Amino acid sequence: MISLLFAMACSPSITFQITNPAEVKIKQQIQKIAPIDREESRASRKVIDSFMNGLEDVRNPRFAMISRATSQKAFADKSSTVGQPLTREQAQTICKSTEASGIVSLERLRVQKDWEMSDYQTTKREEERQTIVKDGEETEQTVYKDKVVTMHRAVFTVGIDVDWKLYNCSAGVEDSHTAEMSNTWRGEGESVADAKAQVGETRDLIAEMAAQHGVSYMRRISPYEISVTRKYYRCGHKKMKEANKLMVDGKIMRAEKRYLLAIEDSVQKEKGKSHFNYAVLLERMGKTKQALEQAKKGHEIMQSGMSQTYVDQLRNRVKKEKRIKRQLGQ
Repeated sequence: MISLLFAMACSPSITFQITNPAEVKIKQQIQKIAPIDREESRASRKVIDSFMNGLEDVRNPRFAMISRATSQKAFADKSSTVGQPLTREQAQTICKSTEASGIVSLERLRVQKDWEMSDYQTTKREEERQTIVKDGEETEQTVYKDKVVTMHRAVFTVGIDVDWKLYNCSAGVEDSHTAEMSNTWRGEGESVADAKAQVGETRDLIAEMAAQHGVSYMRRISPYEISVTRKYYRCGHKKMKEANKLMVDGKIMRAEKRYLLAIEDSVQKEKGKSHFNYAVLLERMGKTKQALEQAKKGHEIMQSGMSQTYVDQLRNRVKKEKRIKRQLGQ
């Protein structure tokens, strides 16, 4: 137990962002996207907005975006049949009007919502102040009484289904995707109204769920950032400890110099730890291949589960970065 606690104390962690590849590869000819909303509801607008915001926030944008207002106007100018794919003429007109090379269309959005109510009885202890007269003197005392009350439970369930299509400018479908999402919220109170109020504002709950659909489709067609947490060694060579503090403080270049000095000056396990921590720094810098080489050197010395896990993580990262480069046309 003591050794486990010591190991945990000597293995803090640091969190930073890395880029993940998209689920699917979209042809490089499509560089600028016009988003259109074929439902035009409060929930569908939230889906489109979150999709666009997600694409605009990525570190290396895969697509340029046409504004929703411009795209929607170009779509509205060409009448379309609900439930039917865009025609070649419609796609060409939208692309020409917006100067887009592709169209992301929210084809369908369906919201299903349901309330389920139930109740149960329970005992609630209430406090009451009473005045007691004894021998002509009044005194107050607290009396507790158990009261049977009826409590109401409210369960609010929402399901949101969406259909997406990514068209080229000839109305060819480059990607078609259907997604489903559901969630449940619960509330409780002494009245039905109180129980429902505890659930929250249902319009806001539905809007938050809808936004998740937009982010999800963005990640399907574009590389995106996520946060990862990596362990590193706290206990080791003095210069490695100095480098650790510099890394945590965001002083990357100075940290790199200290790690290199620690590797040069340390021996055995301390050298392995220095290689390992330097690998973490390199990964944070976006130098994944170099990080893998340092992690391998650390594992050759350490031969630990922690060092093996990190080597495996970096190998996986290298593969993903190759996918990202293909998706970005690099």
